[in-house]
Amino acid sequence: SVPPFKIVGTIHLLPTQGNLRHGLTELTGRFLPVTGATFWSDPLGEARQQAALVAVNHRRAQILAPHRVVDPWAGIDRSGEEAATTPPVDPAWPADPAWPDDTVA
Repeated sequence: SVPPFKIVGTIHLLPTQGNLRHGLTELTGRFLPVTGATFWSDPLGEARQQAALVAVNHRRAQILAPHRVVDPWAGIDRSGEEAATTPPVDPAWPADPAWPDDTVA
């Protein structure tokens, strides 16, 4: 996270026996190279963009953490969703007088 932007990509670390925190402390350069980056800013209305490489100002970075993008709708069959949520209209049922038919003048 580099407010107001969020960036998802790969930061390349030196091997550190699986200790992510130690690997991140060894990043001492002024900029962090992030490869395969996707970046966006909801507060600024900036749409998601992709780049092969983004250089992030190390001092501005607030959160460096493992992250995996997950589609919450993946694997859900939504083909019959509209039919299931829309109640059928019964033509024998009288219209609601609070909402008059807009075709009547």
